[in-house]
Amino acid sequence: MLPLIFLFLIEMLLRLSHFGNDASVFIEDKKMTGFMHLNPFLTQKYYNVYKDSTLLNFDYFKKQKDSRTFRVFVMGESTVKGYPYNSNGSVSRILKYRLSREFPEMHFDIINCALTNINSYAVLDITKEVVKKSPDAVILYLGHNEYNTMPGVASANKLGSNHFIVNSYIYLKKFRSFQALSSLWTVVSHKLKKNPDEHYLNFSQSVFSRKVFYKSNLYNEGKKQFAENLDHILKILRDHNVPVFIGNLVSNEKDQAPFLSETKTDHGNDGWYRLYMEALRQQKTGDNDKSLELLKKVNSSDSSYALAQYNEGLIAWKLKDFNLSKRCFKNAKELDLQRFRAPDEFNRIIKEKAVKYKAQLVDIKNDFEKASPNEIIGKELISDHIHPDFSGYFLMAGSFYNAIQNSGLIKSRFNPMENTKLRDNYPLTEIDSLKGIYEIYMLKEGWPFFEKVPDSLSRDNSYISQIAGGLAVNMFSWKQVMDMLFDYYRKEKNMKGMLKITEAFTLEYPFEEKYFEEADRLSIALGDIDRVVFYQRKLFDFNPAYESAHKLFLNCLKADRPEEAIPYLDFAIAHNKSGFKLGSFRSIVIKVASLEKMLGADSLNKNLMLQIAREYYTLGNTAGMNKYVNKISKIDPSFSASEFLKQPN
Repeated sequence: MLPLIFLFLIEMLLRLSHFGNDASVFIEDKKMTGFMHLNPFLTQKYYNVYKDSTLLNFDYFKKQKDSRTFRVFVMGESTVKGYPYNSNGSVSRILKYRLSREFPEMHFDIINCALTNINSYAVLDITKEVVKKSPDAVILYLGHNEYNTMPGVASANKLGSNHFIVNSYIYLKKFRSFQALSSLWTVVSHKLKKNPDEHYLNFSQSVFSRKVFYKSNLYNEGKKQFAENLDHILKILRDHNVPVFIGNLVSNEKDQAPFLSETKTDHGNDGWYRLYMEALRQQKTGDNDKSLELLKKVNSSDSSYALAQYNEGLIAWKLKDFNLSKRCFKNAKELDLQRFRAPDEFNRIIKEKAVKYKAQLVDIKNDFEKASPNEIIGKELISDHIHPDFSGYFLMAGSFYNAIQNSGLIKSRFNPMENTKLRDNYPLTEIDSLKGIYEIYMLKEGWPFFEKVPDSLSRDNSYISQIAGGLAVNMFSWKQVMDMLFDYYRKEKNMKGMLKITEAFTLEYPFEEKYFEEADRLSIALGDIDRVVFYQRKLFDFNPAYESAHKLFLNCLKADRPEEAIPYLDFAIAHNKSGFKLGSFRSIVIKVASLEKMLGADSLNKNLMLQIAREYYTLGNTAGMNKYVNKISKIDPSFSASEFLKQPN
């Protein structure tokens, strides 16, 4: 009993002296009462030293969820976190943008809990807290970090392959006394190292410790680790009745050579190596047919050398034998000894566990293959080995969106938008795009890529490139560079650019009214009536008053959305102090909504169009009237708009 009392006193003393950090997954915001977000010190829970910690996405959400909110938690590793972009280029942010526009009556909390340099152990720990925050759904995408990231079975600083030990370590990190012991051990081990600086090497150089041969014991340990943790994650979510959308994994197979290759057999003087070198020589001379013939012999003799498989895939691609090319690229990835890309076995595990726990499997790999040349995934969608470019992230977000939309979980009016329009309108700025490019080049400059940065990149001295570079090296925050870009666009009188930044702010800071006001102002100036309606609807949610309702129902009518105008018109009638009679106005709006429903079933009915145009004319809605007058003119070239206007109602 005395040891427990002693530990309790030490724990209290450490907390009172503010040693260590709160290890909760979510914390309440100190400035915004009633709101929560990810704990900025969360990553320290999963690493031995703070230097390994990574930046988080701060998606604020209300502690008490209201009835109009649909809440989704996104969990996984760096891919769903949004690397190499900031959160503005992430799957979660794209998904929020689309859902909020296609289901405009709802509010969406899309909370990104993904972290860089974690694996399924951390996701399991986060899941235990997510289920307490009223989730309507959870999105999962994980598996690429299972071997090399702490505490993976091949990582340099792993805790061990025993699940109980690892999970106990993570649990104990919430106690300040254990944090103190962990910090002490880090200092002592640092002092004992022959080269102390090794401990503080870049993550990419320190995590890897062991080669993982295909189907080896270590390979199977990684599979077991992933399968057991994923089983626990999905069981927790099922037991709490949380719908799950889990994506299978994609990686760059065509344009990413294996990081490390070895043959399982020592060929000595048996001629295998000479045959392989001759195949490479023929490849350099441009004799692809001869090179392919030799590479087939090489891989037939010993199929374990990843780079030989990859080179056969490259030659087969050049010769347009895409079936062979795809098979060889897959083999090369599977045989790569540095497992920064998950093996295909993980997708089998994901499918198996999804079936077991009735989770919705989202076939991202199939969608990526269909969007790739000859259905082989490469640099067209993935910027390095596993992280998509923006086109890839948009495609991935679309895969999850379709799964959620088809599930029927969202019970609200559906206002579909064309995919191309969504992509064009999405507020990914020039800075976001350039930052992503710079991040990838910095990554590939070091281990294990060692690729040269293009000279053209260093010659770009434009203002936008400079501040994007500052963001990439953490000289500025994302908010700072967005403010700089906004000022630059304002001087250039580039209102579209200003609107794009403002829209990005509405996604980043969804509870700050000023950004929605600015987006509304810019949308009006640009004559973008659909955006005007969207932002005025959000402003009405901030401040439901007669003035905001009045503006909103008029703009709904201007956008030819009479049914959406009715609830705001009703609100205006109920709170009308202007003396303006809106009852007869409402009757006409209801009539227009009814006529438009009839027109939906008979889209070429000229008489219905005439009635709608006439009612809009009565309401003083010139934009609405002109829309239908123009439609009639296309159907009936003899129709005279001027004669129409002369006709009595």
